[in-house]
Amino acid sequence: NKIAKSCQGDLRAAINDLEGLVKGSAELLKYIGEKYGKRDIETDVFKVLSSIFYGENCYPAYLSSLNLDMDPDMLFRWVEENVAHVYSGRSLAKAYEMLSLADIMRGRIIRTNNWRFLAYYTQFMTFGVCAAKEGRPEGEKLRPPSLIKQLSATKELRSKTKEFLEKIAKRIHVSTAVVRMELIPLLIADAKAGGKLIRQLGRELGIRESDMREILSDIEEVYKLEAGGKGA
Repeated sequence: NKIAKSCQGDLRAAINDLEGLVKGSAELLKYIGEKYGKRDIETDVFKVLSSIFYGENCYPAYLSSLNLDMDPDMLFRWVEENVAHVYSGRSLAKAYEMLSLADIMRGRIIRTNNWRFLAYYTQFMTFGVCAAKEGRPEGEKLRPPSLIKQLSATKELRSKTKEFLEKIAKRIHVSTAVVRMELIPLLIADAKAGGKLIRQLGRELGIRESDMREILSDIEEVYKLEAGGKGA
C-alpha cells in the first residue's frame, strides 16, 4: 500500500500534502495522482469488519479501511452497530472505550475543521476496536447498520455524488476512496473559505464554480445523512 508506506501508516502526512492544494499549488493535482494512484483496489466493508473483529494482527485492519470506498462516519456506524453482536464482557467494554475516543476525534474535526484528526478517528475505530478483544470472539453474523434503509430515500442524490467523485478520481488518477476520504473534506472547507481550490479544480473538470459549490453542498448533506445526523 503506497500511501501507508509513504506516510508510515499515518494519514496526517497525506492530508498535509492535500492541504497544499488549498494554498494554490497547481502541480499537486498531478502529484496526487502519481503519489496515490496505485491505491485503487477498494476493500469490501465486510472484509474490513472481519479484519477488525476477528483479525489477530490489528494493523491490517486499519490499512484495509484506507482502501474502503466509504465515508469514515459510515464505517463508524458499521463498527458501532456490529460490535455488540461480536464482542462481550471486557472486550466489549474496551471496544466501546475505543469508539468513544474515535467520536472525540470526530468532534474535534467538526469543531476545528482540522482534518489531521481523521487519522486518529480512523485508527481508534479500526486498530483500537481490534486490539480491544481478548481472545477470538464467537459472535453473530455481521450486518449492515439500520441507517442503510434510510439511505434509499436519497438514492438519486448519492448517485450524482458518486458520479462527481468518479469524475475527479479519473481526472487526477486516484481511486474514489482517496477522493471521498481525503480530497472532498478539503474541497468543502475551501468552499467556505473563499473557494480558491474549487475554482482551480472546476477549471480542470470543466465545471462552473456555482455548480461546484452546489455539488459540494449536496455531498455534505449526503455525508451528514450517512453519519446519521451526528454533528449536523
